[in-house]
Amino acid sequence: MTLFKYLCVLIFSIIATEIVAETVVLEAETHDTVQVNSRTKASGNQTVWLHQGDLVSYTFCLLRSTIVTVQNVRTSNDGQSDTLKVSVDGGIMPNNVVSFGKSDFGRMWNEFSSSGEIGAVTLEAGQHSITLEVISADSFGVELDVIEFNVDDDELTNNTFTCNLQCSFTPPTVTATPNLLNGKAIQKSTETLCSAETNVKIPVYNAEVQTYEISTNVPQFTNPQNLVVDEPDVCPDSPSVYMNIENVSTGSNVDVVTLSETAQYFINNMERGGLYIVVATFFLNGRKSGSIDADIGAEVTYELESLQAPASVRMIYSHKDGNSVTSAPVEFNGSKTKHSWTIPDFTWNEEGANALIMHVTSANRNHVIKSLKIERRNTVPDQVVEVHSSDVAKIEVIKKDFWWLSGDRMEVVYPGQDPITDAASIRIQFQISPTSAISEVFSLSQDGLAKLFNPSSDSIGNDFKTSVIIGQNNPDDYRPSAPIQRVEMVPGQLKMIITYQDSGKATISLSPTVQETKATISELDLKQNQGTTPFATLRSMYIETGYSDSDSITSDLSATERVLGGSWTEVAGTTFLLHRRCDSKTSTKSPDLKLTVTSTLPRAL
Repeated sequence: MTLFKYLCVLIFSIIATEIVAETVVLEAETHDTVQVNSRTKASGNQTVWLHQGDLVSYTFCLLRSTIVTVQNVRTSNDGQSDTLKVSVDGGIMPNNVVSFGKSDFGRMWNEFSSSGEIGAVTLEAGQHSITLEVISADSFGVELDVIEFNVDDDELTNNTFTCNLQCSFTPPTVTATPNLLNGKAIQKSTETLCSAETNVKIPVYNAEVQTYEISTNVPQFTNPQNLVVDEPDVCPDSPSVYMNIENVSTGSNVDVVTLSETAQYFINNMERGGLYIVVATFFLNGRKSGSIDADIGAEVTYELESLQAPASVRMIYSHKDGNSVTSAPVEFNGSKTKHSWTIPDFTWNEEGANALIMHVTSANRNHVIKSLKIERRNTVPDQVVEVHSSDVAKIEVIKKDFWWLSGDRMEVVYPGQDPITDAASIRIQFQISPTSAISEVFSLSQDGLAKLFNPSSDSIGNDFKTSVIIGQNNPDDYRPSAPIQRVEMVPGQLKMIITYQDSGKATISLSPTVQETKATISELDLKQNQGTTPFATLRSMYIETGYSDSDSITSDLSATERVLGGSWTEVAGTTFLLHRRCDSKTSTKSPDLKLTVTSTLPRAL
């Protein structure tokens, strides 16, 4: 490599890993022992009035070691200029704050000047203080408006910086089993503003894994209210109605009308036989984006206003196999002006446009379409089948009318009972002590997604996103999965033998205690390349610190990283802790989740 190319690569790598500085502010009036004046041009409409010898201190918090720059201090004055000394954690900044020296019979108090940069300092994670002391002032003093900081940490928010959000500044201790081949966890997460989305995706690799454990920890900051907060206004819209054409006349041709980004229609009157057609085209999300719309069936309803003459209506729709399907004709008349058709499951296509044609013949084709509605079919409630119940444990199988992995279902076998061949998930409840109630400790879905629950007396607040895909999966999928073909339950034990659709195998053994719920995954028979395919993938939700199910990941070989953002692309190790180091206003019962590789293939001597 030439020197020029080397320098280009070096510069590019520096730019690519540069942390974006966040600008945060401290309002001076938040100090609780100062005189506050009202000023309309102040950033918070208030200022702090200081005199010779006065000092004010403010506390701020950092989540990691970083550079903090005191970028600006805004002041006002009416009289001679004043000087303030600034110190951070007792260390004096190189520049002072000097107010402008102007007087206009008191009117200058509402005019503010900026100091410019005062200085920068490198600080560790934790709580810090900034102090401003008036070292020179006339008898009228000086008013302090706001202190502005630049902090090299793009995770920072005003809530964390002002210490309003409880956070732990001590890194968690993550240990590992010695003498194992190291693996890695890769960053595959995507940004979101929707708390209903599982956007954290961290696949875990180890080319020689034989046994591993997944265990829960109670987060350091919990909320007894079990808050579960969703923000439907920022979540992607997934309407059940794909399109609806209303109050449209068919007497003449209608050029293409766009109803939405995904739906259009037009109307064409034919020359022969009193025929007109309504052609609707629409796009649907499907399995590739974690949606069911392109696979689940639909209901089509066609309704006309009062008819002057009978009409014969046929519905024609495209099938994803490339063919078209035509319904039998339905006769409309003065007493029958509405009809509904059912579109079977696995008809629509997610790769391109879906088409539906209403083929209408009538002696009087000047109709008014009251409604042509295409909507997702209704689903029936989940069916729960109890396969085991005792004083201390309960095992239930959940059947769903429609499961996102198309027609895939898993077979659940419990000895002494008929196999359940169409299971979507398994739910296990357990009594962890003689004085506690039975509560949910584990669930496993057909797509390999498992949730472990901190032992609890109720299930309120259990709708969290922190989970793990147990099994080999494709992390590049929008919604990775390790489809399960069969689960064989072992009587008298919280143990299950898993067979995957790719013929791989694993055994899951549960050990719920008062302190944690632990799942041991052993007897692995992995069919895909272990070097290039993850054996598990950690999932969670993160919008910002303070609004997340998990906000950090730490391994036995790496420092704590934010689950989304920053410059990290992978972390090495054999133990990976997905955790929450700050309090959160959503999913407060979400556990911290630890994945620990406990054995790998023996090393060659």
